[in-house]
Amino acid sequence: MLNSGRAGALVLALCFAVLHANARAADIPVGPSPILNAQLTSGSVTIRVWNRPQVRITTDGRIDWRYLTTAQIPHIPSEIDFWSQTATTPLGSVTLPLEAFLLPALPGNHDAVTLRGYGATTITMPAQTALIVTRIAGRGDITISDYRGTLVATTNAGAIEVQRVAGTAYLQVLRGRIFVADSTFDRVRARSGVGPVVFSSCSAGQIVETSALGAVIYDDGTLGQGPAHFGSEFGNVAVGISGAPAAMHHSPGGNTTVTFGPGSAVTASSAHGSVLTYSGALGAHRDLLGRWPRGAVLLRTHGPAPMMRPPIRRRRRF
Repeated sequence: MLNSGRAGALVLALCFAVLHANARAADIPVGPSPILNAQLTSGSVTIRVWNRPQVRITTDGRIDWRYLTTAQIPHIPSEIDFWSQTATTPLGSVTLPLEAFLLPALPGNHDAVTLRGYGATTITMPAQTALIVTRIAGRGDITISDYRGTLVATTNAGAIEVQRVAGTAYLQVLRGRIFVADSTFDRVRARSGVGPVVFSSCSAGQIVETSALGAVIYDDGTLGQGPAHFGSEFGNVAVGISGAPAAMHHSPGGNTTVTFGPGSAVTASSAHGSVLTYSGALGAHRDLLGRWPRGAVLLRTHGPAPMMRPPIRRRRRF
């Protein structure tokens, strides 16, 4: 959830008078480097890109939208805050604490499209879109593909699925999972309260990937100079680096630091689960899959997030 302070400018004048109401379909002409701000109470958001200078919105619910010129956009801050969120589980309360995220500079002029409402909504953006901010306050899934730029996506309960995305990203789900595949990031932060966080065949210069109750996986990926941290309170943590010469490391709990190559230090931790680091893809290690078949299931999971069952209070083994 976005803080109303520094993020107030980022959400781009949400307290606007509605100019276009109850849009089931709309094509909106925009400039060469627009900004999208989509705020839904519930439903789903699917974001795609195309090589046209328009934003296309289609929905089976109700969407109110407004086009903002460059002169109407408030100053975009360099940092945004995310409010603390808490979920109640059979294991007690799970809290995602207040966290700040530094945005990259967005040079040049930008117009914008802001929208809010509910329902299953598809938004098609120009390929040169500079910034996408999308949030679902209640239950709903967010799917984003083939985008290059700065991405902020949060949902209270559901799933975030990202494929073939490049740039800088902040991804957060309180109840549900995050799945990222075939993407390249300068910097990425991904966190879930109740659910797994999975990266498959990705590259990250800097990454922090955490979950309170779910598993954390970074499989068959590459890393830059870091920092790179992967952590879970109750879930297992698995980190596989493509082409890494490092030996396999398995810890039944606690913290571990592994160097996969020159200058590539990775920290991984799980207070009540296991920590595993390996070379390449988990699927290539049959002995590990035999001890942790759930890992293979998480790596091929797509679509709407299932209801998460909390882990039991005992140390789990691979």
